[in-house]
Order: sequence, then C-alpha cells, then structure tokens
Amino acid sequence: MVNSFRGLLPKAFTLAFLLGLVSLWGSTGEARHFGLDRGSDLEALFFHKAHFFLECADQIGLTDDQIEKIKKLKMDVKKGLIRQDAELEILMLDLETALRGRTVDVKAVNALLDEKFEIQKAKARSLVQAFAELKKVLTDEQYAKMKALWRGKRA
Repeated sequence: MVNSFRGLLPKAFTLAFLLGLVSLWGSTGEARHFGLDRGSDLEALFFHKAHFFLECADQIGLTDDQIEKIKKLKMDVKKGLIRQDAELEILMLDLETALRGRTVDVKAVNALLDEKFEIQKAKARSLVQAFAELKKVLTDEQYAKMKALWRGKRA
C-alpha cells in the first residue's frame, strides 16, 4: 500500500506545481487593479465602445466613411487578438512540455514565461492603440454627442 503512494507523490507534486504556476500566471494584483489582467477587460471595453458607436451612428451623426473605419478597426483588432491568443496557446503547450520531464530547464521555462508576458504586454498596448484610433474617428462634436448618449445610457 505504501509503495503505491510513493509512485503518486511525484505526480501529485508536479500537478500541484503546475496548478500553482497557472494560478500565478493569470495576473498580478496590480494588473487586476487596473482591469488589465489577460487583456480581457480592455478587449471588452474596446468592443463595447465600438459597438456603441455603431449602434448610435445616426444619433452621433457618423458618416458612411466613419462607420466603415470603425468596422474595419473592429475586424483588424479581432484578427490581431486571434493571432496573439494563438501565440499564447502555443506557448502554454511549450511550457507544459518543458515542465513534463524528470528535470526542468529553469532557464528555458523562464524564457517561455518572459515571452508570454511580452505577448500579453503587446496585446494590451495594441488594444490601447485601437481604443485611441476608435476615438479619433469622431469629430469633437460627435464625441460630445456620444458622451451625452453614453451618460444617458448608464444613468
């Protein structure tokens, strides 16, 4: 009976280590405080605001050209996010592979972690850039109308 538990101990340790790593991997407290963990809040904010602009196009007074710019920006952001998420998923597979063996190459795992956080940083920055571009589509007058509609919707 004791011998059967000895075989499970290394597997249990490995599983606990992986679970701990994944939980740490999710986000830092500071990133969570600003709503930037994994970019999901930035993604939601961007797409929600872009949808709102299009939904209220008549009230804001958007031209056909502005509507097309917003639609193109949304599509470009979606494509970019798909690419970045695929890169992150591949990195997770590489990390899983690197942690599977009897010994772990800590330098290689740390390099994968660095790469993961660089991709996440690039993803957040691209979303901020897209958000800035979204706001630039509107004239000052249209932006004021949008803000009034946004406040009315939230009230």
